[in-house]
Amino acid sequence: MLAGLAAGLARRRNQRSFVYHERGGSTRGRRWDAELTKNSLYSYLKLMRWRRVIPFALLLAAKTLVKLLLLRDPALLQAWGWNARHLGETLRRRRSLTRRNADLQALERMIDRQNRRLALERRARRRLSTTSQ
Repeated sequence: MLAGLAAGLARRRNQRSFVYHERGGSTRGRRWDAELTKNSLYSYLKLMRWRRVIPFALLLAAKTLVKLLLLRDPALLQAWGWNARHLGETLRRRRSLTRRNADLQALERMIDRQNRRLALERRARRRLSTTSQ
């Protein structure tokens, strides 16, 4: 369906661009939990330095375990299975990025700045909502 929507549109690839989604605007429903788990783990494995990947993967594993206990959704396990099956290709892409001098540290700095900005905005919204009540 998505291919059909994009069929008439011109598409361009920019090998030097990075996209980081702080939060999934359309992924808040439970049916997207597995897809979000799969994609976020893949993105971290491919793009982030190992000192960021390990804690993220551990936290994601803990969240997955809790969701499995609460939701009993086998798709959550399939998301981890997909990443395990594609780990070789993911790591090849990771090496390819580092060989092309992709500055992963710069990407992480941009993400950190964005996260700090979003945290400040959330705090400001909370303060406004508590003072208006």
